[in-house]
Amino acid sequence: MIGLQTIAVAFAMFSALPVPQFAWNQKNMRYAMCAFPLIGVVIGGLWCLCGALPLPMPAKAAGFCLIPVWVTGGIHLDGYADTCDALSSYGDREKKLEILKDPHCGAFAVIRLCSYFAAYLALCACVDFTPRVGLCWTLALVLERALSGLAVASFPMAKNTGLAHTFATAADRTTVRRVLMVLAALLSAALLALGGWALVLAAFLVFARYHVVSGVNAMVEGLGIDETTKEGKVIKAMSELLCEMAQAVDGIDEDVTQAYDQINDLSEELEDLEADLYEDDDADEEDDEPEAEDDADDNADVASEPYYEVACPACGETVYVSEDDLDAGEAICPSCKVAFEVALADDEEPEEDDGPVQYEVTCPACGATAVFEEADLLDGEPTCPNCGKPLDFEVTEE
Repeated sequence: MIGLQTIAVAFAMFSALPVPQFAWNQKNMRYAMCAFPLIGVVIGGLWCLCGALPLPMPAKAAGFCLIPVWVTGGIHLDGYADTCDALSSYGDREKKLEILKDPHCGAFAVIRLCSYFAAYLALCACVDFTPRVGLCWTLALVLERALSGLAVASFPMAKNTGLAHTFATAADRTTVRRVLMVLAALLSAALLALGGWALVLAAFLVFARYHVVSGVNAMVEGLGIDETTKEGKVIKAMSELLCEMAQAVDGIDEDVTQAYDQINDLSEELEDLEADLYEDDDADEEDDEPEAEDDADDNADVASEPYYEVACPACGETVYVSEDDLDAGEAICPSCKVAFEVALADDEEPEEDDGPVQYEVTCPACGATAVFEEADLLDGEPTCPNCGKPLDFEVTEE
């Protein structure tokens, strides 16, 4: 029961959501700041719902911008406006605290609030919502509330009145700090794993800035320095310088956030360009397919015709001669454009002339051997060149 009352007290303090009303006491306020991050969970859930709806981008950007205001009731913007008026006064500490108590809204508060909403709306319009983006923003909103509770439990209060002082004095600061520090560490690790390092950096730079400002103010107040003396004026000037340095750190945080947004924009443009290039390549390949088919048909026709390789007599380049060129008796070199005669060489080798056919004859009378040509044997009556006797025989062809 105390746990539900603690959550209800946290939502009643940091949101405009309807919750059961309980009397605030020491028990249900002791750990109420540990429940502050749950409000970030609600805002993140509504953010994801808005991003998932089929709405035009301007409507989604307006939803992203206004959901935190609707859930919290603008309590943070009210404190932001009062702080802007106080810091813009450039007065002493008492003057700034007096402005913080003033319920009226000054010109600087209106200017800063308009600038805040313009920048916030423009940033939301650049968000390309995906499940990963929704998870990152939800974790960042939870981290924001965790650091807010940690600041209340850890930093010195600017004054001894107000809701922040009430929660700080009623809380078990040691336990609250431990719980929120562990939660902040886990959330930061999860964001870094998802690539949300800029969100973590921005959150902790703002946290460090408020730590410096609260520490300087507490130091000046705790020492009881008289600001009318020369030493007091020097210390006061030093404290203001440190505050300006803290504001400069806040400016660096904004620059880092802008750089991160620009990097995301460039990354998206590169992805779009890469997608366009791949689409063009695919279209070119589709256009080339009919040409490739035509080339294949031409190559098939060429492959079916016999071609002969000859060397151009003018330039020496290889020329492919077709049957038609052979029939025409002329070919043209494609390199030097010179026409030259072509003819198919006779592959049949001429028969070697071995001379007249000769026969070796042995004389039956004297036994001498003589050689006679076939024509002599066929045309006349040969005689033995040794003994002179006629040789009587017949030559037959098989």
